[in-house]
Amino acid sequence: MQDIISEVHQFLSASVDPLQERFLFQGRPSEAALKDSPLILILGNHSSGKSSFVNYFAGQAIQLTGMAPTDDDFTVLKYGGAENTRPGSSVVSNPSFGLEGLSQFGPKFLSHLHLKTLPNSRLEKVTLVDTPGMIDSADASASRGYDFQSVVRWFAERADLIMLFFDPERPGTTAETLEVYTNALSDFDHKLQVVYNKVDQFNRLSDFARCYGNLCWNLGKVMKTKDLPQIYATFVPQASGNKSPLDLDEFAEARELLIRKMENTALQRVDNILTDVSIYLDRLVLHVDILELVRHWRARLTRQVLLISLIIAGAGSAWFWYMSAYEESLKYAGVAGSIFISVFLGISFRNFRVGRKLKWLDQHPNEVFELYSTTHRVRNDRYQHLQAQWRLIFKHTMKALKDLESQGLPKFKAKERKAVEQWRTFRLPQLRTVVHQRENEVLNQALEEAMSFTEAEADALLDESHPIVITDKDQKTVGQTQGDEPLVHG
Repeated sequence: MQDIISEVHQFLSASVDPLQERFLFQGRPSEAALKDSPLILILGNHSSGKSSFVNYFAGQAIQLTGMAPTDDDFTVLKYGGAENTRPGSSVVSNPSFGLEGLSQFGPKFLSHLHLKTLPNSRLEKVTLVDTPGMIDSADASASRGYDFQSVVRWFAERADLIMLFFDPERPGTTAETLEVYTNALSDFDHKLQVVYNKVDQFNRLSDFARCYGNLCWNLGKVMKTKDLPQIYATFVPQASGNKSPLDLDEFAEARELLIRKMENTALQRVDNILTDVSIYLDRLVLHVDILELVRHWRARLTRQVLLISLIIAGAGSAWFWYMSAYEESLKYAGVAGSIFISVFLGISFRNFRVGRKLKWLDQHPNEVFELYSTTHRVRNDRYQHLQAQWRLIFKHTMKALKDLESQGLPKFKAKERKAVEQWRTFRLPQLRTVVHQRENEVLNQALEEAMSFTEAEADALLDESHPIVITDKDQKTVGQTQGDEPLVHG
């Protein structure tokens, strides 16, 4: 898979970075982010068992656990040769971690960001992000001091797997959790795994059914689709404590299935990278095309103002030169004054129209997208997708437009557009096909290994050292086979 990642990085460096820098667009996935290990984002209510599950997955106590809130930080857990903890300000200033984009959320957030490196074999395969537990505050106006939902969305965009934890005490009733599910995790259904944890706390199956139904009801109210996502009901085994009277075997199987999904996230990594790059290119081209529309409008306005200024200057100069009774020296002054006034009025009028236009664009994002979709003939299958992307980059595009206005808007060259469109339209689907083929090869190989193991067991049963005993209904020995010998009846 590394050859595909290298090709993606080469394309981004050669064709995307110049556009990103010239049009002041948001940063694309960095080289460190492309080559980093798969990322798993872990979210959930306070005391839903996130940190306990992380400790179970890692096989060691690397996160604090408890009934009371024990940690209000975003903790990135990576593999390292020695155990070490870095503060957020150090993490975002080191490009090798691929987290420099988090600096946009300010120093308050960075004080709640840490990176732990540990020599843990499980962390060699994946990177985990443990997040603060979500809980409703008694004060509705209280906040964390930073944009929590935007931070979650930043991680969600880069994550290869998102695990959203709920527990019996708050099965989907925490408002912040539902807001994050609705807003920050929108468009990431393909990555999301809903985990209903701590089912070993139930004493009766009816209690579990009632709380499980409550969770489904709450999720159904905020989901935009008809079908609920798959919910993994599970638990983390505890060294001490009362055992649940329920049969927990199926819940234990769900836990092991989640563990396997976490371990095999690398299979999804490259496919997710291609998806992220595709979305980034959609946003970049949309951003550039909007700026191109403004640039064409401004160029047309400049030509109109120039023409009107020339007419005014020519008319004024002709009047002073041919129609006035002034002396020749005053005629020269009149002609110069006519040219100066017409130029001044033209520039003032142009700047006034441009300012009004920028203000209109800033206040009418929907109309701007409608203008774009009409100009570029966006079809129905792309309309909603691009409209959603426009909502996400609108503020960034308007800021870039204002910053570039003083120095002149750049031009999207034909060869640049061709390179981006050709890679997005043709090469990207080809790489997706290669990734899916390789994923199928890995899965088929695992299946073959499982089948060969089963056959080996079957052969062992037929071996001379493993006789098959045959009994009647009263459990009395009737006969046995041993190698090729016939049954011996008793």
